[in-house]
Amino acid sequence: MPKAKKSPAKKAKTLTKDDFIQKGSKLPKDPKAPAPKVSAYMYFSQDEREKMAKKNTTLDFTAAGTAIGKAWSELGPSGKKKYEALAAKDADRFDREMAKYKPSAKFAAELEACKKSSKYQPRLKKDPAAPTKPSSAYLFFTGEARAKLAKDKKHKNKSMTELSVVMGQMWSDMSDKDKAKFNAQADKDKARYERELKSYKPTKAWLEAKEFLEAKKAKAKSKTPEAQAAKAAAKDKEKVKAIKEKQKTVTAAHKAAKTAYDKAVREKAKAEAAEKKAKEKVKALEAKMKSADSDLKALGVAPKKKPAAKKPKKPAEPVDIVEAVTVSDKKRKAPAKKASGKKKKK
Repeated sequence: MPKAKKSPAKKAKTLTKDDFIQKGSKLPKDPKAPAPKVSAYMYFSQDEREKMAKKNTTLDFTAAGTAIGKAWSELGPSGKKKYEALAAKDADRFDREMAKYKPSAKFAAELEACKKSSKYQPRLKKDPAAPTKPSSAYLFFTGEARAKLAKDKKHKNKSMTELSVVMGQMWSDMSDKDKAKFNAQADKDKARYERELKSYKPTKAWLEAKEFLEAKKAKAKSKTPEAQAAKAAAKDKEKVKAIKEKQKTVTAAHKAAKTAYDKAVREKAKAEAAEKKAKEKVKALEAKMKSADSDLKALGVAPKKKPAAKKPKKPAEPVDIVEAVTVSDKKRKAPAKKASGKKKKK
C-alpha cells in the first residue's frame, strides 16, 4: 500500500508590531450626531438581502455576506451606477448635517474623559517569548482550595465571586505553619522566573510595538494643557536661570574691575605720598646746605664749588678699512731715508 504523502509544514507567520498591539474599546458616539454616510456597496447589500428574504434563502448572515460580495464584484459599472448615485446623494446629506452639527458640552466632556481612560487606549500584548510571571503563595493556595470546594456540597453551587470570598477568609484564618507549604512553592516559582528571565530575549516585533506605544503615549501627554503649562513653566525657569547666570557674570566682572580700580587708586596715592615725601626731603636738604654755606662764609671759608659736569666724549669716527690697509701698504713699501752725516748741535 503506497505511503500517504505528508502535507508540507506550514510556514510560521512573521510577526509584526501590529500583532502585539491590542486595540482599545471604541469611543462612544453622540446619539444626536448625523447618521454616517452609506456607501454604494451598502445600498446594493440592502437590496440583495431583501431579495434573499423574499426567496426564503437558507444562507446564514456570513454566507449571505460572502454571496453579496461576490455579486458586487461581478456587477459592471452600469449596474453600480444606481447605487453610486444614492451614495453621492447621502454624502451630500451628511456634509450638510455635519456643517450644522455641534456636540453638546456634556458629550464633549464625556468624550475627552474616554480618550484619557486606559480602556480606550491601545495596549501592549504579552511577548510569547517572555517567561511566565511567578505565582504568589495565595494563588497556589486558591488553586488547591478551589478543587476541594468544588467537591464540597456546601460550596458546590456557589459563584466564583462567592468562592473567592470563602477562600480569602480561609487564607486569613490559616496559621503560618500551614502557609509554609504555599510560601515554599511561591519561592521555588520565583527562582524559576528569575532563572528564565536572565536568558530571556524579547521578540523584535514586540520591542517595536512597545517603543511605538510609548512614543504615542508621550506625544499625547505632551499635548495636554497640563503638559503645555509645565513646558511653558520650564521655559520661563530656564530664562530666569539664564538671566541670573548673566547677572552673576556681570557682577563678578564689575567686582574684579572695582578691585583693580581701588588697587590703582591706592598705588597712585602711595606714589603721590612718596613723591611729596621726597620733595620735602630735598627741600630740607637744600635748607641745610644753605645754612652750612652761611656758616662757612662766617668762618671765612669759601664753599667748594660744584665740579662742572664732564662733557661726554665724542664717539670715534668710523675708519675706512680699505683706506687703512692701503696706507699701511704704502708705509711698508717706502724706502728708508739715509742718515745725515752731520750731528745736530746740542
